[in-house]
Amino acid sequence: MYNLKSSLKREVIKLKNRKRLIFCAVIFFFTWVFYVCYPWPLDLTKSVYRFVYQQTDPSSEKLSFFIEKHSLGEDPFEIEEFVFKKISYSHDWQVYNMPWYFPTVEEVLKKEKGDCKARFILIASIFESFNIPYQLFFSPTHIWINYPGRQETRFENEEVALFFTGEIESIDSIIFLSRDNFGLKFPEVDWNDSREIFWQAFWQYMPDSKKKLIYQGLFFSVFLVLFALTASDKYFNFYFFTNK
Repeated sequence: MYNLKSSLKREVIKLKNRKRLIFCAVIFFFTWVFYVCYPWPLDLTKSVYRFVYQQTDPSSEKLSFFIEKHSLGEDPFEIEEFVFKKISYSHDWQVYNMPWYFPTVEEVLKKEKGDCKARFILIASIFESFNIPYQLFFSPTHIWINYPGRQETRFENEEVALFFTGEIESIDSIIFLSRDNFGLKFPEVDWNDSREIFWQAFWQYMPDSKKKLIYQGLFFSVFLVLFALTASDKYFNFYFFTNK
């Protein structure tokens, strides 16, 4: 009876250790992907902070010089059109070598390129320097500014918004939160389009060197999983996986 219990206990230990190794392989892969994308995790922390607190910079000296240099007036249509022409659209991988990054106004002015976040932070800062009222809208894949008289588009309208500031007019979506000038609602978006946009932003524009690193991490993770599934019991009975 003792031998039977001991044998069953060893089998349970070996099975648990195999599962632990598979779990470690999965955790390793996702951790590896994260550090490939963000070698300096502080960059992501700063981006999230800037996004949450919408850190515009209307008093920036470089912004003031930019406004004076290009003789920008107080017409919101002209400001937005000029910024769209001046800041060429580029994905974060192409500009900052990371999949998602929320830049500062000075970074946008220096790079003179970026995605919707770069254009938003620059337009918002210019608007604030002229005291032009505006609303922020954020969908799962896009961020933009709205102001009186601006035309809505397929990707820039109240229905597709997930997060917004100010008040919105007639809307059918359920509003989960609407207080203190902020609102949160369920977006009515085409999730196939959203998935395609995410794929392009994360993978299609990722540098080849980053892709190679991810493939290496995937290869190692798959190796660990296969080892856990097929290796001899001796590796899980006497190696460091064994329970005390």
